[in-house]
Amino acid sequence: MRNDGFTLLETIIATGIITTALVGILGILATSISVGEDIRARHIAVNLAQEGIEVVHNIRNTNWVEQQGAPGTPWDDGLTDGVSCVQYDSIALIIPCAAPNLLYDEALGVYTYSAGTASLFDRTITVTHDTDSDTIGFVRVVSTVTWEGKTISAEDHLYDWK
Repeated sequence: MRNDGFTLLETIIATGIITTALVGILGILATSISVGEDIRARHIAVNLAQEGIEVVHNIRNTNWVEQQGAPGTPWDDGLTDGVSCVQYDSIALIIPCAAPNLLYDEALGVYTYSAGTASLFDRTITVTHDTDSDTIGFVRVVSTVTWEGKTISAEDHLYDWK
């Protein structure tokens, strides 16, 4: 007796094996896409947190430069304790920070509070004057970005350069 083809049972088993393999591959693909989206969001959040710190650095640096032309201007002028907002081009803290949700301006490729579509990200800047172990005053700056129940913070301590 010759077997020229598959029997029904062989066909069902082969179909089951192929289906199981495809379901596994699709599950891995879905997980990979989800992880990729999470990594992308974390990357943006880290950069937004660092940008917040850099904007406050710029405010401090501008104060220091202005001190050279107008002695008596405090190095920490405008760095008021509390929670505030800044965007990439801020020259001062935005106090109070009523709406910390950043908008994405697709035309410029930047996150702002003034133009664009709502993004996933909220950013706040917390400024606190403090003293270190050597009793030298500094400004503690914490930039916090939140999205979808996740949080990333960056912290820096700013001192008077004199």
